[in-house]
Amino acid sequence: MENSIFKKLIDEEEGQTAQSGKPSDWDLTVAVATVLYAAIRADTNIDSYEMNKFADIFKTHLDVNDEEVGHSLELAEQLYKSKTTYDKFCAILQTSFNAEERQQIYTAAWKIILSDNKVDPSESAFAVSLRNQLGLSMEQALYCVKALELEKEEANKK
Repeated sequence: MENSIFKKLIDEEEGQTAQSGKPSDWDLTVAVATVLYAAIRADTNIDSYEMNKFADIFKTHLDVNDEEVGHSLELAEQLYKSKTTYDKFCAILQTSFNAEERQQIYTAAWKIILSDNKVDPSESAFAVSLRNQLGLSMEQALYCVKALELEKEEANKK
């Protein structure tokens, strides 16, 4: 992670200067972790459904082990704690990741939001803010949510 974007963010927060670099696979993992952590915190009620969905997303979609899930969560908490860092993080995501990757991050956040089968107003507000921070159009965001609805329908048929 020496030349990663997220290392740069952490170093800037600590008043250091770091080299910038292209996003790596680990950067994408940390990006997803931080957004998912923010989604978990959106309703201020961290429950087991959300934490289980967080771990499930990481294990099945990002192919990481339990240790990496824990490390990702720790780093996400660190990045999330500073509003300035989180805002910089989202700005970097918008410019450094392609639209498909940003949609994957947005979809993962919605998976967390929907994990307890309810959407609180604070979670809706978070999703709107995240869509804007990721630079996604309304159509791209709706596509993500519709894809999740279809996925859920397919799972219910089984």
